[in-house]
Amino acid sequence: MQKNIAQTEALFYFGLFAMIIGAWALNETDLATLLIEDRKIASLIGYMLLMIMSVPFIQAEKNFFQGEKKSVVSNVLCALFTVMDIVLLVCHMTGVKEFKYSVYFIHMMLIISLIYFCGVLIKRIHVNGFDRKVKANIIGAAALGISMIVDLIAYYKGMQQTDLIGKLGILVFIIVLGYESISEAFEKIKEGQKADFYKEMAVTDTMTGVYNRSAFQEWEHETSDYEGYSIATFDLNNLKWCNDNLGHAAGDAYIQASVRIIKEIFGRHGKCYRIGGDEFCTVINQKSKKFDIERHVKQLRELEKYAEEELGIKGLNVQIACGYAEYDIKTDKNFEDTRSRADKKMYESKRRLKRE
Repeated sequence: MQKNIAQTEALFYFGLFAMIIGAWALNETDLATLLIEDRKIASLIGYMLLMIMSVPFIQAEKNFFQGEKKSVVSNVLCALFTVMDIVLLVCHMTGVKEFKYSVYFIHMMLIISLIYFCGVLIKRIHVNGFDRKVKANIIGAAALGISMIVDLIAYYKGMQQTDLIGKLGILVFIIVLGYESISEAFEKIKEGQKADFYKEMAVTDTMTGVYNRSAFQEWEHETSDYEGYSIATFDLNNLKWCNDNLGHAAGDAYIQASVRIIKEIFGRHGKCYRIGGDEFCTVINQKSKKFDIERHVKQLRELEKYAEEELGIKGLNVQIACGYAEYDIKTDKNFEDTRSRADKKMYESKRRLKRE
């Protein structure tokens, strides 16, 4: 969980940093003059963007490598830079010292941030070697370092615009680190999908596709109030005879065909479970209206005939015994008592079908 949280924060801070540095780069272009005609305001915005970009950059790099939340160096730097940003802003607003006369403090924060970035990379190499993440960050660090150097040279030499190399360096950094961050996010999504798949497989009966006994027991354990719930239980007549005389392949086909019938009739009212070799049940939630079991059993008998034709197994008599019971808060201590009452009716149905 800590690893997933760190990655989420890394994406957030990287996105924030990318937006800030993108806005700053845009502010340095001719296009910015069309958006902001007053160049004093544009210059002020540029200083402020530079001033605040160090904190999200450090946080992004710390979390990008799943750094610990109690990382002293990053926390101290972020706190120091935040205080410095506040002091510079107050000094500018009060007229003590304008941004353009204190820009070297901003540049110092950016240089320290880059040094921190390099330190994180060295530590990562020492622990994990030159993995994919390190290689991507080395490319990003080189591009960003070149961009910073070019921009500082351009600024202190009095150039009006940052050199094209500087902007390309920023672009390379954002593309490389952005691609790596998004790729890792997709890997986590795939891992989550696999985990969900394996979890689903753990509670699913592979032969029939319905939920297994473990899933039924989990539902019983997690459900505290059974009021309004009912259960229909099922048992397949003649399955042993089918296995002994027609083979287990015919028996498996009999089971699968019967489950399709149960799901078609009862599945729309609740989840179906295989709780034994030829025993199944459906938990029905009918809090709003009473469940008409007689009508559904009648449908069951009609579809049995179609199943015999579908299977085409000579001598097979498809019979699905069914029992039904509603949870009674007065008599049932738990849902197992309800299932026991449904089982009794199901065995009565089983004996009645055999006599027919």
